[in-house]
Amino acid sequence: MVNTKVEVHTRRPLGTSVIPGFTGLIATVWLVPFVAQFLVQGGVRLPGMGETESLMALTAISVMLCALGTIIHGAVTNRPEVLAPGVVPLFYMLSLHNRSFEPVSWGEIFGLSFVASLAFVVLAMCGGLVKIAKAMPTALKEALFYSIGLFLMLQALKAGGLLTAGARGEFFGVLSLSRESVCFLIGCGAIFLCGELRRVRNSAILVGVVAAALAAFVLGLTTWPAALFSVQPFVELTRNVSPTSFTLPGLHLLDEAVVFLVLLVVDVVATYEIVSSISPSLQAEDKTPRRGRLAQSILGLQMLISSFFSTATQIVTFESTSVVAAGGRDRRSAFVTGGLYLLLLFILPLIALFPVYACAPALFAVGYAIHKATFRFMTHDRQARYLLIPALFGCLILGSMSLAVLLMLAALPLVQLKLWKSGDPGSRGPLFSRKLLVSATVALLCLALIAKMGMQ
Repeated sequence: MVNTKVEVHTRRPLGTSVIPGFTGLIATVWLVPFVAQFLVQGGVRLPGMGETESLMALTAISVMLCALGTIIHGAVTNRPEVLAPGVVPLFYMLSLHNRSFEPVSWGEIFGLSFVASLAFVVLAMCGGLVKIAKAMPTALKEALFYSIGLFLMLQALKAGGLLTAGARGEFFGVLSLSRESVCFLIGCGAIFLCGELRRVRNSAILVGVVAAALAAFVLGLTTWPAALFSVQPFVELTRNVSPTSFTLPGLHLLDEAVVFLVLLVVDVVATYEIVSSISPSLQAEDKTPRRGRLAQSILGLQMLISSFFSTATQIVTFESTSVVAAGGRDRRSAFVTGGLYLLLLFILPLIALFPVYACAPALFAVGYAIHKATFRFMTHDRQARYLLIPALFGCLILGSMSLAVLLMLAALPLVQLKLWKSGDPGSRGPLFSRKLLVSATVALLCLALIAKMGMQ
């Protein structure tokens, strides 16, 4: 991965625990209301609860998973990353549920999350993920992560009400200006303005979300909650502390499970590498993430747990780069972030002030940061430039992150073959016969087309 140059603050000892831990909360807290509201709007309801009660309970469950997941991950691995429900898994879940051709029920979707997480754990514990990370070409890693950043920016534009998708899901829709989209633009402006100011750079995402929420309140889109401090979320959490039942998917959903696993592997492997590239102390001697196999295994187990509680699959967040940039290097930062998340359980009624479009600026900022970190490499590497074509086609034309991944995997062997035949000094010959190479590529392309047809 490309070593991103991030300014590192080295204040000791406070800067190695409290400040980075607080930064981790500031950078990731928007994920909790964003994911919970998207799930509820998508039709997720907890047993015996309506929309409002399900939203409060899902928010409380997500906060608990963030807190305990971050603390456990830090305690075992001595790393500072923050764990939270993943946005990429969330949108893949929503795409499965909302497709018009054989939509997948939420019970089966959470079952797919369980199966993909179980496969992730097996790969992590046997060292398969480490081998995949080492064997995966750098150009493919960058292209995959670039497509994630582009996809998140486009989803943020939709969530912010600024872009309406086309009739078939493509992103060539209609620009719309409403009160919600004005709040979104105000939040984005605040984030990028604070990003230019050194003293508040690490708080830019929180400032942007708060600015968008204040704009929504002033415009009359939201109302102040009746009670700011409440123990009701604890009651809702207690009522749903037992795992939510899910349905194990049938063989007809095998391809969706494979795509789910690929998305998790790509997202997690790339995030660990980018976070570790900021500080040499987080890297092993071979430049791979320190204790990467152990960290991936612990994360996989927490993915399994999250699939039982009707929320998006829990992953390591890209926003963890802010923690490392603020000086976080070990478990102490994770402990501070996790402890602060637990305190949020007392002020969950504030969730009403942070609708989806107010949190969307944070999603756009994260996508832009990923895009910026990888774009320079994408434009200077010949192989990556070729992979940029299927990445853009999958995200912009087809409107699907999973299809973009399939297209890039299908295109990689052909790109390597073309560069090898053209005498490119940095390329290597094909590992398999030309017929097998073409057959595998055609099979992946057919799978992508079938998946696209299923989304219509």
